[in-house]
Amino acid sequence: MSTSRTLALSCVVLAALSACAAVAQEPEQVAEVTVEGMRNADLKPYRTLWAALDAFDEHRSLAPKAELRGRFWRRNAVFGEQERWDGVTLRLAGNEHSLPVPVAVDGTFVLPRSQAAYDDDADLVLNQKKSTVGYDAQVRTPGLAPNVRRLGDLRLECEVKIAVAKKEIGFAQRAFFNTVFLGGDWCSSKRIKVAAFLGDWPLSAAIVDHGVRQPFRSDGYKLFAPVSDKSLSDDALIEFEFWSQASMERKQQFLATRPIALMTSADNWKEGAPFREQEKNRYSAVVDLKRGKWKFRLESGDGWLAFGGAPRDLVVSPGADLALKYHGERLVLDVDQPGAYAFSLDLRDPDHPRLAIRRAES
Repeated sequence: MSTSRTLALSCVVLAALSACAAVAQEPEQVAEVTVEGMRNADLKPYRTLWAALDAFDEHRSLAPKAELRGRFWRRNAVFGEQERWDGVTLRLAGNEHSLPVPVAVDGTFVLPRSQAAYDDDADLVLNQKKSTVGYDAQVRTPGLAPNVRRLGDLRLECEVKIAVAKKEIGFAQRAFFNTVFLGGDWCSSKRIKVAAFLGDWPLSAAIVDHGVRQPFRSDGYKLFAPVSDKSLSDDALIEFEFWSQASMERKQQFLATRPIALMTSADNWKEGAPFREQEKNRYSAVVDLKRGKWKFRLESGDGWLAFGGAPRDLVVSPGADLALKYHGERLVLDVDQPGAYAFSLDLRDPDHPRLAIRRAES
């Protein structure tokens, strides 16, 4: 029987932005590290975040015209909700100095260089509960369309995040990951996946480089860009067809061509129960469940479409009628009476999918 070992690496990225990495190793498999946005970023040392600014300056050749910003997003937002940032404040707070960091209406901000804040050993402080707001570092070249990301920007973004990660961890952990990545240049290793968070999720994506266009796979709101692929130039562009920009006809066509299955922990996340259309844009799946709490998520076989909730592992009871979130977190059904349960998916309004859970009629 194969066994796995997981090593958790806690680290931060630019300006109250952070990353956490997990290394999974199995026999005859290549170790891989995934770096994503972190969850607990209400207080971070400015001296640690200084490494992000240094890395951005050092690797500017990857994206000479780009700018570095931090970006917030609401963790529990349901698609279609307007995110407001007028109540969010950010500041560098030390023993003797307090420097406000303006937050723009789109939830982005620029971390300043302040020698005074550095000398004062300041922290970056956010006035929001750490469980409600997510953060990411973002490098973008001005002038690109909102649905386009430049690969050189994403490579520079990786350098920023990894620089702070190295600052956060100890010497022994750095040495270990240098071994995993076959050197100190982590962003050039094929064994690392660094997530860039998209403000929307794509129905399709493609990479365009030197006039050649090829399909590209994204992961919901997360973009794992091929930053280590040396065959692609820094000027390669990843183009997205975002959900929010698609027509209603396109959304309905996309949903109709992606068969959905109910995936649950009750059968160890195997094939799942298929949703079958009962009437136009309304679907149902029935599963037999024992007493207990069962995790579930709705997914298409090709991975392009998924429905979940927020926050992660939200517990619901039979009789629930809830709004779903595209590419949201897994949910938990608390079953008191064993038997057959019907999951009814309503896609009549593609922007606001809903799920009802009832005991199935005998």
